Amino acid sequence: MGTLFFMVTRKEIITEAREWIGTPYVTSQRCKHAGCDCVGLFWGITNELELNVSKDLLLQPNYERFAFGDSLLKALRKYMDEVPVPERREGDLLVLRVGGVPTHVGILSFIEARECMVHADTKRGVIETPLGHWRNKIVTVFRVRELV
Repeated sequence: MGTLFFMVTRKEIITEAREWIGTPYVTSQRCKHAGCDCVGLFWGITNELELNVSKDLLLQPNYERFAFGDSLLKALRKYMDEVPVPERREGDLLVLRVGGVPTHVGILSFIEARECMVHADTKRGVIETPLGHWRNKIVTVFRVRELV
């Protein structure tokens, strides 16, 4: 018998992501209101919504070092659909380049038709901020398969 996974809407992804706002930044963690990093934030959101996404990153020792470049992309490709950057939509996962390497992720959101993202900032914790300068750092976009 296969595992049962739930279908969700984009609105549910954004609602859950916004519930994490204010969570402090803590490397290698994934606990709402206690601490998380960017990958832990995404894992926490998908775990709360019971989505079938890669937990591979979190099963590795020092996963923050594993979650770099091709390793991050390979893990995400196992459980998510990659979509062209221009086709990004609210609730999609943005993979962003930091220091030339895809190492940061955030959930695309909108505030009054303005592109934003919910992500874990090393200094401010989980925030929702205009995409701004991050727009030019988008490497690729992933979409959870369980969207309705």
